[in-house]
Amino acid sequence: MDTFYLGLAREIFPKAHIVIDHYHVIAWGVKLLNEIRTSLQVVHRKKFDVKHLLSKPSHKLSPTELSKLQSCFEAFPEVKRA
Repeated sequence: MDTFYLGLAREIFPKAHIVIDHYHVIAWGVKLLNEIRTSLQVVHRKKFDVKHLLSKPSHKLSPTELSKLQSCFEAFPEVKRA
C-alpha cells in the first residue's frame, strides 16, 4: 500500500492490476487506531489498557470489557470514531 512500492510495481509491471488484500487494509487501520490511542494517552497523561479490546469483536466482549472501552471512548471520542 506504500506509494513507493505501488510506483515501483507500475514501472516494472505496467500491465499488472494492483490489488491490496483485506488483511493489509485492516492491519493498516488497526495500526492507525493504535497510533491515535497512544498519542492521545501521552498528550492527556491518561492510560487505558484497551489495545487488545479494540481488536476483539464487539459481540465477544464481556460486560467488564465493554465498560473499559466505554471509559476510553468517553475520555477520547476520537478513538471511538476511529
